[in-house]
Amino acid sequence: MRAALLIALVTLTACHGPLDVSNEASYQDMPFWLSDHQPQLVERTSTTADAAARVWGGSPDYLKGWTVRLVGGRIQTCGGHPLAGLGCAEPAILGGGAVRVFPEYAPCIEATILAHEVGHIIIGDDRHTDPRWCDEAFWTGVAETLAGEVAPVDAQCAATLRIPGWLFGFSRVCDHLFGGQVGARSISSRTFEL
Repeated sequence: MRAALLIALVTLTACHGPLDVSNEASYQDMPFWLSDHQPQLVERTSTTADAAARVWGGSPDYLKGWTVRLVGGRIQTCGGHPLAGLGCAEPAILGGGAVRVFPEYAPCIEATILAHEVGHIIIGDDRHTDPRWCDEAFWTGVAETLAGEVAPVDAQCAATLRIPGWLFGFSRVCDHLFGGQVGARSISSRTFEL
């Protein structure tokens, strides 16, 4: 009986489909790229998530069973904890889970907090202890990787990603969570202490 239950559980967790994308955003200042006029939204979201998984040292296969939900307002809770943020990755009990992303004024999916949230899927680390969260060189590399992926289809998005510091995954985490009191490294024009 136990063996049958274990086999059923393993089968359920191994049978996840590819990354799914759900556009639930609906608000007055919704970016154009979220509208129905952007037929490549699902493909670009998947490409962005796959590239981010590789940058974080994982495989796009880690994203199987996950859904990216583009939402129309700041995320208020994540994992049962209060939050006022742009994104949240919440794993499901049997594998996979949901990533909620509020695109705010991002000019394209590649310039949202999605790469940050994929980091949580790949390495976990909900307390942001990994040094990459506050490493400007890491986030510059992430931005360059994503810009290279999107350049053939959206030169404007690629140019935005190449603006120094655009992907503020590192500074948002460092400034917001640690009140600017993180580490002895210079990020943009700020210095933080570990």
